[in-house]
Amino acid sequence: MQTPVIPKFNLLILLFAFVSLAFAQIQNPIQAAKDAYNKSKQQQKSQQKQTTAAQPANPSSEPSAQGGSPSASSGISRADCCTPEAMKKIAASLDYLDVVGIKLGMTPRQAVAAIKAHNANLKIDTLYARLEHPTAPGTFERIPLWISAGSLPQQNASREIIGLEFTTPPNPPLLAKVIRYVRFPNGQPVVKTTLVDSLDKKYGPESGLYGRNRLWIFEANAKPVTRFLTPEERGCDPGNYSSDFPGGGDIRSLGPGNDGTLNLSRVSMDENQISAEKRAACVPLTFAAASISSESEAPNSPSFDITVSLMSPALLRNSQQSTHDWLQAELDGKLKQKQDAAAKRAAPEL
Repeated sequence: MQTPVIPKFNLLILLFAFVSLAFAQIQNPIQAAKDAYNKSKQQQKSQQKQTTAAQPANPSSEPSAQGGSPSASSGISRADCCTPEAMKKIAASLDYLDVVGIKLGMTPRQAVAAIKAHNANLKIDTLYARLEHPTAPGTFERIPLWISAGSLPQQNASREIIGLEFTTPPNPPLLAKVIRYVRFPNGQPVVKTTLVDSLDKKYGPESGLYGRNRLWIFEANAKPVTRFLTPEERGCDPGNYSSDFPGGGDIRSLGPGNDGTLNLSRVSMDENQISAEKRAACVPLTFAAASISSESEAPNSPSFDITVSLMSPALLRNSQQSTHDWLQAELDGKLKQKQDAAAKRAAPEL
């Protein structure tokens, strides 16, 4: 069996700030996500009449204004990819992959429960992005899109950090990325082969290896990829797993009271601008990746930490497509209102 050629990528070590005045105001991350979703749905319903006339006659067959159809490589139509029902179907197909019981496709409530079941001592926070509606430029709505959980740094330097990224409105949030970082206590390294054997036992034979970075790639049917990747698929960058986290790709830049810098009103479906893991060619694939820090490349080398991540390009891209279409329809509705109002105005006296 030939091994797919995998592009080089870098797995970043997650660090984040726990003490935040803004986060202290969050009483329940699940309720925050639920409230934001309900608010988005109410806005969507209130604009339904005015946007219907502005939408294409057959939206399921219309290409995106920027970059073609949402899943061009697999022939999936807009209607198939981006409805709440379609997203739930994708989520249900991903339950074969988990990190300490946290599975891709989980709701925020399920994910928080899984974190607590794994380690009840981890501090859980909700992180936000800013949503600027195109019909109200300059004003922002805070949308809960991430959950972080972690232990405070210990005297022996041990640490555990978990980062979760969820899909964007108007559809209900579903877990699209999982990242877990574990640093072992000082003087208590774990032999590399022990970690590698554990990873292979959990995720199966590796699809690719680049230096210390190990990769598993799965088809949409949950079967491991055993073929060469296409040139487009090689452009999928599983190492870019934190690109959308607050701080422009590195959650170390989180500060007290700061929302994430992601502005959902400016989402683009242009293949030249969209992040690598959200490209159409990546949609049929699902990734697991691991990075091990050790003294050397020797199999029996002592290792000091490990980072494991899971990523669903299908959830990530289709979520962005639905957000793009939702905000575009809102803007089109506003423009249609202006056009209709102008058409009804009488001509001035001549």
